Amino acid sequence: MLRRSLTAGLALAAVLVLPGAAHAADPTPQQAAEYGAGWLGRKIEPTGYLPSLGGPDYNSTALAVLALVAARVGEAQAAAATTYLMAHVDDYVVDSGSHDRPAALATLILVAHARGLDPSALVTRLLATKQTAGVDAGLFGVQDATYEGAYRQALSLLALDAAGQTDAAAVAWLKAEQCADGGWMGNRPDQAAPCPAFDPNTFVGEDTNGTALAAQALAALGETPAHDPLDFLATAQNDDGGFAFIPTFASDTNSTALAVQALIASGESLADWTAPDGTPYAFLLSMQLGNPPAATAGAFAFQPGSGGTLAANAFATVQAVPALAGLAFPLAPAVLSRTLPLLPAAPVATPSVNPPVTRPPTAAPTVAATAAPVPELPATGLGEKPWDATGLVVFGLGIIGYGVLALGAARLARRRG
Repeated sequence: MLRRSLTAGLALAAVLVLPGAAHAADPTPQQAAEYGAGWLGRKIEPTGYLPSLGGPDYNSTALAVLALVAARVGEAQAAAATTYLMAHVDDYVVDSGSHDRPAALATLILVAHARGLDPSALVTRLLATKQTAGVDAGLFGVQDATYEGAYRQALSLLALDAAGQTDAAAVAWLKAEQCADGGWMGNRPDQAAPCPAFDPNTFVGEDTNGTALAAQALAALGETPAHDPLDFLATAQNDDGGFAFIPTFASDTNSTALAVQALIASGESLADWTAPDGTPYAFLLSMQLGNPPAATAGAFAFQPGSGGTLAANAFATVQAVPALAGLAFPLAPAVLSRTLPLLPAAPVATPSVNPPVTRPPTAAPTVAATAAPVPELPATGLGEKPWDATGLVVFGLGIIGYGVLALGAARLARRRG
């Protein structure tokens, strides 16, 4: 049963609430998207790429451009990155076997379209990768499709849609690959047999990422699949509102972002996808790093780390931003501001200062009804009570008695002497 059957009358404001107690300072999804894009823009090198350990990260750079367009910020950085990518097309799209990778070409086409460029040459290269015979006729790319066949096929169809084109054989391949429960796996080995259960050892089986992208592509093309893909996505939504890579896994930012885009493309109200402990947007917002430190403020983590700590993740951020901006692919060209929004620093809590201890005033001396006040002597410092009149009389009598005894003892001593 779909989550959309729950809380049908829920107000949109509830979708924006973070898990637990939220407050007025929490950013809206649109603001969170801008802060995430701002972090990405500050990470882009002046030459126009997002760095990785081994050099330029072409894929993350391309997706960062789409994130900046979705949030409509960072014009200078988007322009620099687009120029860099178009100057390094082969470095990005050609694999080690000298074959064009369709997913990379498709992403570049989406970038070119979103930046108002002519993608015709890239579209020609993408169409040239399509298999025309065999069991995978209609599939883009000759690379192994075990893990990402449906993903790259859907991305390619989204790119063709951005360029105003489609391909019937490619659409037919994607539709035929769908499983009976609505999901997609990388490549279905036997379309006549039921889809196998997901194997956590080999990671072969249905997953939300390929399913969400397939749902986006078919929705963009106005195609209706044999089974509702949202049925499968519903099984992967956790109580925290987020989506897992596969059902029973923990929620993660990338899977949740792609699922949100699929829901948006399908015309779903996110209010109808409220889980017991949160919403899809609430989960994404909970994965955004705060300020301080400013260096990572606005970035998104893939998942919480040990003790709930969050670590900035570029790939999680590039996928979270369009979803929080409420957009599905392909993105239309947009005018971007030149700003790179920075998530405001959290207010520093002022430590509470204990007020000075006020001691109660010393009680006034007791006054007898018919006599003058009885003076009190100071305490000895050892815990005794102050002397009173009765104590003085007893003390005097004791002194007199001691004197009498001493005198008698002296006389007795003289007699014995």
